[in-house]
Amino acid sequence: MATPVIIVLALTKDGLARYRTGPTTRFSLGLSEGRVEILMRGLKMHGFENVEVGIVELGFLGLHTGRKQYQSKALLKMARDRAKSLSDWHTKVLLITDADIYDVDTLFVAGQAEVNGRAAVVSYARLGAGNEERFLKRVLKESLHELGHTLGLGHCNNHDCVMFPSRVLADSDVKDHEFCQKCKTKAGRAISENR
Repeated sequence: MATPVIIVLALTKDGLARYRTGPTTRFSLGLSEGRVEILMRGLKMHGFENVEVGIVELGFLGLHTGRKQYQSKALLKMARDRAKSLSDWHTKVLLITDADIYDVDTLFVAGQAEVNGRAAVVSYARLGAGNEERFLKRVLKESLHELGHTLGLGHCNNHDCVMFPSRVLADSDVKDHEFCQKCKTKAGRAISENR
């Protein structure tokens, strides 16, 4: 049984324009319809069923004008509010943004989620790699990591597990996009393989 996920792309005005016109070069930072399809396939391979993709302009919700960053908790609330509007309480909402996000006492975060909840946020603002494959792997790993938290998984000590915390960007590159056996067991059927 796959866990249903709704992807909400909450993009800044610039990010929305880039999404609609597509990347200007093969290695442009950002998501396009094709890159979202790749992400959806990756999520499906790991037990998440993609119900739909929605796009909204981010606006100024949670924007700290001095930092030029968005407060991650404000975006998490946006995802939570979207989840509350759904009739199926199993469905997770994954909000993906191009906005640079931060939390209290941090310079930036790649993502945040409600543990045992329904909402998760991933920012790809700092996941650029100058290489499309690496960028897409980072977005997938961070998305799986945050969705894992919504399933009740905490951080894992296994450096190969997708639930290993990414304290620096290099951690995202080192860890795998797979859940280790211990995390798979904890999450149970929620992340059963769909290969």
